[in-house]
Amino acid sequence: MFTSFPNIVDRFSSDRCPTSVSLTDDRHTLSLRQPLDAYITMYGETSISNTRFEWAIRVNSCGDQQGIIGVATGSALACSNAKFTDEPNGYGFALNGLFRSNGQILNSKDLNEHGAISLHEGDVLFIRIDINQRTLSFAKNGILLDITLRDIPPTNYRLAVASYDERESFTIVSSVESLSKFARYQHNLCELPLQDRFKHVGRAQQPHLKLLVHNSVVVHAANAASLMAVAAAHNDDDDDALIDTAYGSRWITRGVYEWILQIQGNNAEYVHIGVYGHRQSQGDEADT
Repeated sequence: MFTSFPNIVDRFSSDRCPTSVSLTDDRHTLSLRQPLDAYITMYGETSISNTRFEWAIRVNSCGDQQGIIGVATGSALACSNAKFTDEPNGYGFALNGLFRSNGQILNSKDLNEHGAISLHEGDVLFIRIDINQRTLSFAKNGILLDITLRDIPPTNYRLAVASYDERESFTIVSSVESLSKFARYQHNLCELPLQDRFKHVGRAQQPHLKLLVHNSVVVHAANAASLMAVAAAHNDDDDDALIDTAYGSRWITRGVYEWILQIQGNNAEYVHIGVYGHRQSQGDEADT
């Protein structure tokens, strides 16, 4: 999870703003008046050149999930009537979970099975750039994604949002205020990551669950047929044959701890969420 630090809240630039774009009076919210035949890119007003900066972009509506949020520099800053990620110095995270730059997808499509890292209405994408360290990182709802660019050019960067669907709308929000909604305790999480993550996924010879991003677990689509076969081979009352469990990696032994989990997909009524513990008894572990 990111640790937010105070910086100004950027706003969209009105320079060369197409007539098809609708901006609120404070220029924090972007939407389209009508569907377009091709992408347009809107840029932030703040140029970052020699420091670190963090943006937080809330997805108000996601449309067909083809919108792209990121940063741009160099030639990617001249794409008002195009997609900024088609340029070498345009780096963007698409709502469908694919990271794009230079006209290419930089993360595997397999990373996004079942929408594990895609963005939906109400989600907030955090973007952190550190010019001195030459790094660019992304987080979804405060949880750091496994997408970090290193050795980015030390030059001027601006926020960039590309869209063509009138059903897409985005708002630049305060990163500090937004992060506080996802985590009650704001420690220095960049240096001491207190958030839990899944460690064990699946059981021997029955890998019904698959780890996608480091904090996401879903039913593996490729196992759908095998799940049906397992069900057919067992009695109806043998429910354990179809049950699999993923565990967190953090043991909580003192103090107060809070987990926040987001459930995506259908059949959520079959998901059971809870805690597992053990106690020491004369040198042996006993389940509790």
